Amino acid sequence: MRLSHFIMQNLESILVEWEKFAATLVPESQRADQAMLRDHVRKMLETIAADLARPESAHDQAEKSKGHRPATKTAATTHGVERLELGFSLVSAMAEYRALRASVTRLWQDAHIAKPVSKTANEDIIRFNEAIDQAVSESVDSYSAERDKQTRVFETILSSSPDLSFTFDLEGRFAYANKALIQLLGRPIDKIVGTNFFDLHFSAAAEMQGHIQQAIASKQQFRGDMPYTAPGREVEFFDFIFAPVHTNGGKVEAVAGTARNITNRKIAENRNWQKANYDLLTGLPNRRLLGDRLNQSVKHTVRTGVQIALLFIDLDHFKEANDRFGHDSGDILVRLVADRIRSCVRAIDTVARLGGDEFTVILQDLTDNHHVEISAKKILNELATPFQINNNVIHISGTIGIALCPQDASTAEQLLKNADQAMYMAKIAGRNRFHFFLPSQEQSVEPISRLITDLRVALPSQQLDVYYQPIVDIATGRIVKAEALLRWHHPELGLMVPGQFMGPAEEAVVMDEIGNWVVTEAARHSRLWGELLGMPFQINFNLSANQFIDHNYTSTLGAYIKSLGLAPHSLSVDIKEESFLNEWGNISDRIVALHDAGIDVAVDDFGSGYSSIAHLKIFAIDTIKIDRSLIRDMTGDVSNESVLQAIIAMAHKLGIKVIAEGVETITQRVSLQSADCDYAQGYLFSTPVRADEFEKLLQPG
Repeated sequence: MRLSHFIMQNLESILVEWEKFAATLVPESQRADQAMLRDHVRKMLETIAADLARPESAHDQAEKSKGHRPATKTAATTHGVERLELGFSLVSAMAEYRALRASVTRLWQDAHIAKPVSKTANEDIIRFNEAIDQAVSESVDSYSAERDKQTRVFETILSSSPDLSFTFDLEGRFAYANKALIQLLGRPIDKIVGTNFFDLHFSAAAEMQGHIQQAIASKQQFRGDMPYTAPGREVEFFDFIFAPVHTNGGKVEAVAGTARNITNRKIAENRNWQKANYDLLTGLPNRRLLGDRLNQSVKHTVRTGVQIALLFIDLDHFKEANDRFGHDSGDILVRLVADRIRSCVRAIDTVARLGGDEFTVILQDLTDNHHVEISAKKILNELATPFQINNNVIHISGTIGIALCPQDASTAEQLLKNADQAMYMAKIAGRNRFHFFLPSQEQSVEPISRLITDLRVALPSQQLDVYYQPIVDIATGRIVKAEALLRWHHPELGLMVPGQFMGPAEEAVVMDEIGNWVVTEAARHSRLWGELLGMPFQINFNLSANQFIDHNYTSTLGAYIKSLGLAPHSLSVDIKEESFLNEWGNISDRIVALHDAGIDVAVDDFGSGYSSIAHLKIFAIDTIKIDRSLIRDMTGDVSNESVLQAIIAMAHKLGIKVIAEGVETITQRVSLQSADCDYAQGYLFSTPVRADEFEKLLQPG
């Protein structure tokens, strides 16, 4: 029996044998539908059997030896294309032919056992092997041609895409880049392949290389976005995906990626975010962004204790100006107001517009209230300066309410509410001023308004008094000076200290009046006690930051003291250290004016801020009063004691006298005396007392 007849008669047996054999050669993951595979192999066998049945001429043999193939599409060429489409590897596809060759050969040999092998049988086997070889060649060629075609199609798709496509090796080096990426990077492909993000100078190189390794380690896709600035272009943003490429065994052999330019989307998102969070007219943060920043600031303060202040600013007479000069001028006015407020605060502070004529300022990282007062005063001065708009001079002013955190509130909502309420109190008091929120059990506008009203009659009703606290020579313990301290005997609230009413006093427009009265009392008693002792007796009195920065006030004060004819150095003004840390006009000129009037100048609470003695020497300071916190912390602390000794030694080298405030123990006095401190003041020697009681302290014995 010829082999062609054998194949056709035993077709089913051959297919069964082929299936068994092929199962051992083709990976399970690449086995397609079994019925389809059987049908395909059946067609190849039928084609081979038909070829074997046809006599082979010398011409046919010559053509085969030259490698010539049929011009028409054969089962073998179809096999190669189909196997590629089914995802077969080339090895697996060729394994099918090995299984087919082995199956036919074994069954053919089994059928001829014990039979002599005929010449035709050998010829048939030779032609069968040639046919299988020819089919393998055709299948490989069609498989490769189809794969090359797919590669070209794939490359064309990638090249025509505006998206970036690329692959990396396991070291994070580029292995492939499409046309879009080549154009973006501005370098040829051979200068890209083999490089990494560091080599290409990506700003986020370390982060991007990390994402590649993350995709490899996790065997999962990674998605993110990155900025990139191409040569000669603005920064652009790209959304990217890194996808691990797995082998049949599940190992990662490469990383494929794609990226899309999302710059326009980012710009749109940023524009929308700007609209949602910033005031379109002024460019300042709006109420929404203010809420976010205030929440963050309050949480930081609650956590760390570092104080912040919220200033609520309302423009006075804005509506009248807007109505009179028109809305266009009103818009310009609002923008100019925003610029002026911004110029009054630091870069770390936040200025926001709530809407209309309302603004807020968050003052960050405060050590005390003096900076708050000075900032508020600066803003008021700026707002009171006339605005020149469209050939019109516009006059407005501002009213400011101030709330502190953590003192007045522990939430952003409450802080804003308290600052708003404080602003309203300032409005009641007459506008163009600032007011601190005054906490109480259930604070309302009415009790504060009543306090302001009471202050206006406190002086004429003789409810105010000046107490005096001794300042002693630390070496002898003898009283050589005194500090004048204001007290208010409120008819209902009892004895009140300045911290409880000085804010309302400024709002009630009685601060200067009360201050002048204190100076008069201090001067009177200085003269009186000087005569009692037979030598000039100096009394210190406090000058607020607002009074000190007011050139008219200091000039008037100097002229008044001169008119009294007191001995030089009979009076000394205590000015908070904070006042010297801010550039308020020509400070030196104001101090010279005070010195010309015979008034000494002392820096109060020295050490609570950040000034240096050398800095203060520029202003010809006579005395520093060391803050009580430094005195309190010196006991048992060698480092703090060393700091005090250094301050005192440096002050003496510069000709500045030193007063220690808040001395309460003998140990503190002894330490200060050993450090050559000049004077001391505190409860160890006496509490503040009335003038008649103080005079008794001056009596011998």
